[in-house]
Amino acid sequence: MGQRRLLAVKELGWKNIPAIVQASMTKDDAIALSLVENVHRADMNPKDKAVALKAPLDRLGTVPQVQKETGMTGPTIKKYLLLLDLAPELQEKLAAGEVSATSRLSKLAKTIKDPTKQVEVYEQISGFTQDVQTQILGRVTADLGNLEDLVDEAHEGAFDMIHIRECLRDCPTIPKELKTQVAAMLKAHGSAASN
Repeated sequence: MGQRRLLAVKELGWKNIPAIVQASMTKDDAIALSLVENVHRADMNPKDKAVALKAPLDRLGTVPQVQKETGMTGPTIKKYLLLLDLAPELQEKLAAGEVSATSRLSKLAKTIKDPTKQVEVYEQISGFTQDVQTQILGRVTADLGNLEDLVDEAHEGAFDMIHIRECLRDCPTIPKELKTQVAAMLKAHGSAASN
């Protein structure tokens, strides 16, 4: 732990630094502390994080135990671990920084187990927005029987819709004056329907 800092202060020519030396630490403790430090680095690529998280999982056995050791949430740990189930070429893209969509790629690994099919799906959906990719991955079947239809629908804009929960409050396309009139009509209709 602290290897980068030690190298940096040596490069700077410093003779003394503030440090805590843990002489009684076991090798497993040192590995665990190093892992915790590394997985929280922002510049660590997703594949390396996945590999780094697999080590304590293998040692500790459960995600909740890895959670305690790393301070990461269970869903985040699972998301990274799923990346190790991706096709090797997709893992290489992660390691090279060509792809950073860890949530969608972990969903791909969870949905499609066959590495060849994973690559096929990735190639067909990679040009769409994140939202559209997520919707396609949520609907595609494991045998990819509906992938072509989903991609066609996406090209036609079927997944580009804005989801609005309460139209009068959330709908950006209705003018304010019209919202007021519609609200009054709905209120009148609601009270007339209850009489």
